[in-house]
Amino acid sequence: MKLCCININAAETSQAFLPVLCRDIELAKQPGTEIVVESVTPGLQRALDVNSAYFSLLNKASIVDAAIRASRSCDAIVVICFLDPALTEAREMVDVPVVGLAEASTLLACQIGRKFAIVTLDEPKMIVEIERNLGLLGLEDRATRDPVIPIDIPSQDWLKRGMDNPALVADAVDRAARKGLANGADVIIVGCAGMAPLASLGGLTQIGNARVPIIDCVQAGIKMAEFRVELMKRPGWPAISRGGIYAAPDERDIERVRSTFGRE
Repeated sequence: MKLCCININAAETSQAFLPVLCRDIELAKQPGTEIVVESVTPGLQRALDVNSAYFSLLNKASIVDAAIRASRSCDAIVVICFLDPALTEAREMVDVPVVGLAEASTLLACQIGRKFAIVTLDEPKMIVEIERNLGLLGLEDRATRDPVIPIDIPSQDWLKRGMDNPALVADAVDRAARKGLANGADVIIVGCAGMAPLASLGGLTQIGNARVPIIDCVQAGIKMAEFRVELMKRPGWPAISRGGIYAAPDERDIERVRSTFGRE
């Protein structure tokens, strides 16, 4: 099978991240799975631009365009961002599975343990967004109190140093994960597409000897995409339900509206 991973940032600003992402995916994917990474154009220029709701809104159109292109040659699509941007919009427009990292990893956590916590960046707006998304998924009761725990390293610091030193990030995630464990979590999710691969490459898969799993959201997204493709092959389930929120517009309306907004 062939999966497309959509990097929500522009390629020219992701040069340090993309090799890390690919190394992390290699740890998780099936031997026969082909991975292509497509960066959006135009796209966000800085990793923390995602903290702005307006910037993210502008970026969604590029994510959907990338999904449309990828759907012509790939079996499934994974959007590489824990905030799951443009999932509804992309699913409406393509006929292959579109997987979000937060949705995939939180639903997986519900099968592994009773309560989960999410370790993420020390970015207040991102924390609020993640908490809101838990509500949209209907999973507040499966998360611990104060479910989103920031690491104790400022974002600009680990972004600069972590790419060359994954152990730095792994140690910070481990410290935050232990706070989640103290709050009653029996599963921890690393909720950042940049931070999770570094934690995995730093060797972090569980909390010490407690046997509490630490889920890499990127790896969870890859495995979910592979699973969804297998379900399409056997037993032959559709990629998406067209009976509700993901009902697709008429092709003529798609052409008309995309033309109005200057989308090819």
